[in-house]
Amino acid sequence: MPRPRLASADTSLDAQLAQAAALVAKGQAASALPTLRRLLSAARRRDAASGMRTLLLIGRAHAVLGAWNEAIAHWARALELALAEQDRDACIEGWLSLGELYLEHDDAAHGYECIELACSLAQGTPAAMRAHIDLAAALIALGDPDLARAALDVARDALVADQPGLRARLQQLYGTLAEATGDLAAARRHVESALALQVEARSTAGQAQCQLALGRLALAAGEDVPAEQALLAALRLSEQLSAPQPGRDAHLALSGLYEGRGDYVAATRHYAEYYQRQLRIAGQRRRSAVSNQRLAHIEMRLKLLTSEIELWQLREESDAGRVRMRELQEAAYRDALTGVYNRRALNERLPELLAEAENRQQSLSLLLIDFDHFKQVNDRYSHAVGDMVLRAGATLFRDERRSVDLLARYGGEEFALLLPGADLARAREAAERLRERVEHFQWSTLEPGLTVTVSVGCAELGPGDSADILFSRADLALYMAKRNGRNRVSVESGF
Repeated sequence: MPRPRLASADTSLDAQLAQAAALVAKGQAASALPTLRRLLSAARRRDAASGMRTLLLIGRAHAVLGAWNEAIAHWARALELALAEQDRDACIEGWLSLGELYLEHDDAAHGYECIELACSLAQGTPAAMRAHIDLAAALIALGDPDLARAALDVARDALVADQPGLRARLQQLYGTLAEATGDLAAARRHVESALALQVEARSTAGQAQCQLALGRLALAAGEDVPAEQALLAALRLSEQLSAPQPGRDAHLALSGLYEGRGDYVAATRHYAEYYQRQLRIAGQRRRSAVSNQRLAHIEMRLKLLTSEIELWQLREESDAGRVRMRELQEAAYRDALTGVYNRRALNERLPELLAEAENRQQSLSLLLIDFDHFKQVNDRYSHAVGDMVLRAGATLFRDERRSVDLLARYGGEEFALLLPGADLARAREAAERLRERVEHFQWSTLEPGLTVTVSVGCAELGPGDSADILFSRADLALYMAKRNGRNRVSVESGF
């Protein structure tokens, strides 16, 4: 008879841990902590995995409440146990939790280090999706939106429908990237999608963050009333949470909104509420702050754990993680449609090529290639056919280039080809070959009746020329080629 009783006790423990985890995920950590503390001894007695899981949850609850020292202490203990038990999943969870904590406190560099390690450990596991989403958040904070988007794309392709919380975070981060480019409409669509998912996940904290983001987007768009509605909704949701941060940010945004209206009484009231929550957060930091010596000790322990992890199981996974990061970095420099380099790669590589040409006293020429009447291709045959034209054209350009040449998609239907060591005469010859190859390609195999041509502008780097000057002259030559009838090459020396 003891075995059924033990099974029942185990089931009860799992159920209570699941309930506590749900409360923490919803932002109700204060309600979950007493249960988690009570369950810790029973979880440790049952097995090491349950003990680690409970320690990780207690750390997460403390983090939600702003008790960062306690959170780090519990996660460090869980990581030590994970190492002793060779529990890969617990190691991943601990590193991700620590990285997220650093990000919440604007320490993107440390956050990235922890999350990058978690990505290495998580290759091939269900945690890889969350790890890549966290990695994208760290990269956004570090000011690398292109690499962040590549990480988000990896996570998006692996997500499944029954993960509304992760899908919501994914949409929120896509919204942040869209907002950074000034595309407020796209940002709003992403955040509204995230809000619906947070409602599905029943996450009060997630809903508060989404409403706050929608309010800020509405403010940026000059939409006063929708901004007020969203910010007040964020404030109502935040009142259900233990953590003061969402309410603080909502009060600050509302203060600015009412000040802009000239309602200084309401603005002052909300600013006072913001200030009180800021004092509360500062008080939490003072109460939970650890000494520099203690922090250094924890960092040392965590770094030692890293070394041990690489020794006992995860060297292959770490190598795979580094390969994946290289793939992500490469993806950030590639145009997703055509596979050639993108404008970011061109902008970063061009100064090096110019300096190399100057140092070696070699020629350097630039071709700007533009598909003629490309809008008509899209309008007449569809954007899908237009995409096929761009991919086929990129392949033709790539086949004609030398190994030292740099081909990049410069704009919508415009490509740039840098020719190190080529003077203007050789550049013009290369341009004519490209133009003829495009003209004589069997475009009708893509779509009956389709014909495509390109115009090319050529320019050679002159003494003292900057990258901007070189591109301006090539662009002028391209303009002349189009003005003189298209499907032709034009040159502009400028010196």
